[in-house]
Amino acid sequence: MSELKKRNPKLKLLLAIGGPHETIDRYWQFIPQMHLWRDMVISIAQWVKTYGFDGIVLDFFSGSRTAHDREWKWETAKLIDPFIWEIRQRFKQYLPNWHIILTLPAFDSSNHYLFDINRLSQQVNFFFVKSSDCLEFPQLARLNVSTTMDMSDIDRIELMVKRGAERTRIVLEVPLSGRTYSVTGAGLGRRTLIRRASG
Repeated sequence: MSELKKRNPKLKLLLAIGGPHETIDRYWQFIPQMHLWRDMVISIAQWVKTYGFDGIVLDFFSGSRTAHDREWKWETAKLIDPFIWEIRQRFKQYLPNWHIILTLPAFDSSNHYLFDINRLSQQVNFFFVKSSDCLEFPQLARLNVSTTMDMSDIDRIELMVKRGAERTRIVLEVPLSGRTYSVTGAGLGRRTLIRRASG
């Protein structure tokens, strides 16, 4: 990784934790007990420091509902905030320009109340929104699009959004000439167009 950074000094390498290949319950077994959080956070911090990562991407929000739950529960969702706070404190000890990016696949207009968005915004630098699961950002998040990444599947559009930005609604369109992703916010139309071959 050091060689990659020599070639491109602006390159940022992030350690991804979680993802679709991990079981939800594996993460949530750490959450109820503080000493298990700290053990996991220490491990994450060591990886970042040893291998020269610039930060982490946490794909934890699918864990707000486990395989055993039939409904969303505040009792589990609210626990993610102190966990991320613990990671942030560990990072501050040795990494001055750290980045914590949090994925938000669980958010939409019907369940935004499960999470304390304002407190989460204090812990992370960016939100990584999986818009296939979230066509409307949560209230109070005040998110806006920072960067859009064109994915091969229209159901897997991913958005990087700065914390504290205004709330934005994402509208997907599929014209014959290619794919169009339009972004509107704050009552004013602001259009982002990304084209690729159809099919």
